[in-house]
Amino acid sequence: MRPVIVVLFGILPAGLFFFWIFQGCRLPVADCFRVGVDYTIPDGWRPLWNLFLFCTFGFLHSALAEIGMNRLVYMVIAGLTALAVIALWQPLAGELWRLGDEQTARWFGAIQFLLWLVLHGWIITVMGPAEFFGFRHPIPRLVTSGPYAFCRHPMHLNILLGLLVTPTMTADRMTMLLAVVLYLTVAIPAEERRLAEEYSLAWDVYTRRTPMLFPGVL
Repeated sequence: MRPVIVVLFGILPAGLFFFWIFQGCRLPVADCFRVGVDYTIPDGWRPLWNLFLFCTFGFLHSALAEIGMNRLVYMVIAGLTALAVIALWQPLAGELWRLGDEQTARWFGAIQFLLWLVLHGWIITVMGPAEFFGFRHPIPRLVTSGPYAFCRHPMHLNILLGLLVTPTMTADRMTMLLAVVLYLTVAIPAEERRLAEEYSLAWDVYTRRTPMLFPGVL
């Protein structure tokens, strides 16, 4: 029963959420989750609403992780709140740049999503799939191999690059990118403080040789 719950309420919603992101926050299937709020927020307030929506989504996840919530419950909440973001997101008009037509952007987004899945799968494999999905109680350990040998937060880097590298930067996508950056400026330091307290000397050695996100920059 537990695997079914994780797949239906955790993995599938999360997959749809990231596919939606890499399609520029524009996906016809997203209309199925809308709850009739598209016209209740004035256009001028929509960017701020979207920023608030995603940051609330992100900080909720961080708070649940910090208190050590049961991983199965965490996965279900993560999946359902991801669908809530899709449903409550207010579409924005405008583009910052476009290199190619709409079809090119769609194909690029699909390929980008597949690459994201591969990297994300690699990260989960290194972390331990059973622990990540809540099938087994996690064993405290500092993961420094695989993608973690290149940067300390490969999941965050995977999302940032997915949002930034695109032939078409829509206003929706840029708003999502800004929201992720705002969230990470708070979430990463908080996470690193916790890891430093938990792993002490091992964490200090790891941070000295491994960049936070981009090699040679952060």
